[in-house]
Amino acid sequence: MSDRVALIAKMRLRAEIRDEAASWLNTAKVRSRSEPGCLTYNIHIDANEPVMLIFYEIWEDKAAFRLHLEGDVFAEFMHGKERYVQGEIEITNLEELNNENTKGACR
Repeated sequence: MSDRVALIAKMRLRAEIRDEAASWLNTAKVRSRSEPGCLTYNIHIDANEPVMLIFYEIWEDKAAFRLHLEGDVFAEFMHGKERYVQGEIEITNLEELNNENTKGACR
């Protein structure tokens, strides 16, 4: 098992301010990507439901993820979520399938 932290987060934006919310999240994405230990930080829009966003994050290890959670970017996200996010954020923690037959297949 890898020491990496990987997760998917799903959230629904408030439709009436969707573009403003998307801009706010894009800024958070850019800043998060520059944090130590951030390997992947992507935000996708559900093609069938444009107010639904899916985050995909991979952090080098628990320490890097903890620093992210304790940092300014995440604090600002938590502050803004009341304005921009409708309902709860659904988080799924992931573990990588580590099988010899899958290693190196795609980078």
